[in-house]
Amino acid sequence: MAGEGFDWIAVDLEHTSTSVRDFHEIALALKGTGCDLLARLHSCDPVQAKLVLDSGANGIIVPSVNTAGQAAQAVAMAKHPPEGTRGAAFSRATDFGRNFANYFKVKIGK
Repeated sequence: MAGEGFDWIAVDLEHTSTSVRDFHEIALALKGTGCDLLARLHSCDPVQAKLVLDSGANGIIVPSVNTAGQAAQAVAMAKHPPEGTRGAAFSRATDFGRNFANYFKVKIGK
C-alpha cells in the first residue's frame, strides 16, 4: 500500500490482534516510502502511544475521547515538552540516536 501512492496508512491496535511488536515491523516495512504511518491506539494510553511513536509512527489516533481533559491528555502524550509529556529515547524513530537532533527539530520546531 505504501508503494501504491497512499499518503498515509493507519494500523488499528484497538480492534485487532496487532501488537506493538507487529506495529514495529510494519513501521520498518514503510521506512523510506514517504507514506505516513498512524497508529490507532486501544485507548488513551500514554505507554502504548510512546511505544508506537518510538517505533516510527508519524501520529496516533486516540479512540473514545469524550471530554476536553481526555483530548488534552491525548495531545500531551504525543508531544515532547514543553508542549507535552512524551519522553525521549534512542529508538527507531530517532534512528537509534543518529538522527536525534533532527528528529526533535522537526517534531518540536526548534
